[in-house]
Amino acid sequence: MKKPTLQDVAVSAGVSIGTASRAINCKARVSAEARRAVREAAEKLGYALPRSRERVIGVLTPTLESPELDHYFILMFNELRQAARRRGYRLVVVALEDFPVLNEWQVCGVISLDFTDKVSRCFPQFRNIPLICCNDRANHLENVYSISSNAKKAIGEAVDYLVGLGHRRIGFLRWSPQPKSRYADFFLEAMARNGLHNSASAMLWNNNDLPLHDTVAMLLAKPVTALIALDSAIQVDRLLKLAGKRLPEDISLIAGDTLNAMHMYPRHTVIAIDYPRYMETALDMLETVWRGGVLSKDASIDSRLRIRESTGPAPSD
Repeated sequence: MKKPTLQDVAVSAGVSIGTASRAINCKARVSAEARRAVREAAEKLGYALPRSRERVIGVLTPTLESPELDHYFILMFNELRQAARRRGYRLVVVALEDFPVLNEWQVCGVISLDFTDKVSRCFPQFRNIPLICCNDRANHLENVYSISSNAKKAIGEAVDYLVGLGHRRIGFLRWSPQPKSRYADFFLEAMARNGLHNSASAMLWNNNDLPLHDTVAMLLAKPVTALIALDSAIQVDRLLKLAGKRLPEDISLIAGDTLNAMHMYPRHTVIAIDYPRYMETALDMLETVWRGGVLSKDASIDSRLRIRESTGPAPSD
């Protein structure tokens, strides 16, 4: 059987040979649609993509100290792997603490899936390699950029959804070492927009000074009829059930998105990161830098409210 040629790929994708060549080799002046069509045609026909430095991306993995960060990493990496494969890239995966080993690999760029600011602080030594940091403000150091999830819209949608179900006493739990969280501000803004800005309606807990079981007990004593818990949702689910609370008959729960969220009973309504769009955008940013383009600001991807069975109408008093 004859091997497919570049002309075969171009015909299948409906583009010129020049466009097909530029798309396959990550050159400029190719639209995202044409680039995707060429990649898909090449994969369908079995056309051998170039195995050069331009086709290898380094991936930095986080130090997995938290089970929930473990979940985020798995979800992100799975989407990155699929997106990279569709575009014809190979991935070299390196643990965060071993990132200097990237000097030994012929990579054209790096995507960090770590959620701290460690990477952007120590990465400038790799001045010729662009770096995209996930959920890490890069401050636009040389060749360092960032992409982050923005939960403001989804938190607002979550509050609106709960209010629409009749909830008027809503708790917000952000189990974070940070003294102040922008997520808490998003929650309070959404509550105020719904006329529920007083302390009897918007019950906020935004630190880890107390053990989690004490925090949940304090919120239940208010009492709340709905709880938004973006961290430690599995433990919160367990503590609510140990307290005799049924989901969603006695209390509605909206959680952060993890691998286990859809396997809980009932399945958790979640504020979900748009992982496919997140990783496609990270690759788009790398390709923009490779073409000599300028990224004027850090990218932000809106999270989404995904409704499942852990939320329901407010219980009658």
